[in-house]
Amino acid sequence: MLGEDSKTKLQQISLSNDTVKNGIEKMSCDVEEQLIDKIKKAPYFALQCDETTDVSQYSQLLVFVRFFDSEKNVFIEEMLFMDTLETTARGIVVFEKVVSYFEKNNLEWEKLACCCTDGAPAMLWSQSGFAKLLKEKNGSIITSHCTLHRQALAMKTLPENFGEALKKAIKLVNTVKSSALNNRIFKKLCTDLNAEHEAIPGRSRCIFTFEDKIQAFICKIDLWLSKLRNHNFSAFPSLEKSMDQLDDPPSDEIENECITHLEKLKSEFVRYFPEYSALRWVSRRKGWMVLAVVSHPG
Repeated sequence: MLGEDSKTKLQQISLSNDTVKNGIEKMSCDVEEQLIDKIKKAPYFALQCDETTDVSQYSQLLVFVRFFDSEKNVFIEEMLFMDTLETTARGIVVFEKVVSYFEKNNLEWEKLACCCTDGAPAMLWSQSGFAKLLKEKNGSIITSHCTLHRQALAMKTLPENFGEALKKAIKLVNTVKSSALNNRIFKKLCTDLNAEHEAIPGRSRCIFTFEDKIQAFICKIDLWLSKLRNHNFSAFPSLEKSMDQLDDPPSDEIENECITHLEKLKSEFVRYFPEYSALRWVSRRKGWMVLAVVSHPG
């Protein structure tokens, strides 16, 4: 296709393992250098860190970066680096890996605006671990942990008798999401039943969407509690309908269990999501706050 001259030149190129390896390393270094150069030119950047275990049982640290490319006038998301955690996945170990990479590439801590974490408990955003160590480098960094992970932790207060319904719902969702065929069948079923939704919502949600939903949910808990304390089950139509069908419904017992659960649930949500007022203030002050990434890898 290219002619005999091109064929001869291609045949002269060495394709040994070492040559290919060196070529890949040079290209990867060049790509990394270009990325680092763009990060340095950006006014601010954000990190997303995840700790995971691969098929060989090695713990891997994955760090992604998001920044504004002024030349292209767009936000850029790229994988910054990956490193093996030889021993533990404690916060100090993760922090040392990030510090080492920053020092190696002369990245400025002052430009790190926010960091979202996922994975090991040591990487939680709270008052200890990786997030606390980050704030020692830059006290103005906004830190957060995977919203879905925190929601799951907050739900640990669910009583066993209430948990059965949730387990069935989770099993149903996992079954529907396990294959394209199940998705199509579920959509057809919803259409036939004139359901409000035709599919289970997927991913691609930003941090502000989650923030609004969580704050709205906490407000709903207050509303539900006030109704239950007045012996009003209208916030739970299925429960209210079931109790109306019973000759002697155990209303006091159910009411007390619901109130106890909702009080614990609100306490846990406030415990795991205390930082939203700070995030909202930053989002108004700096338009690039969309840097904060809420993701659930895998």
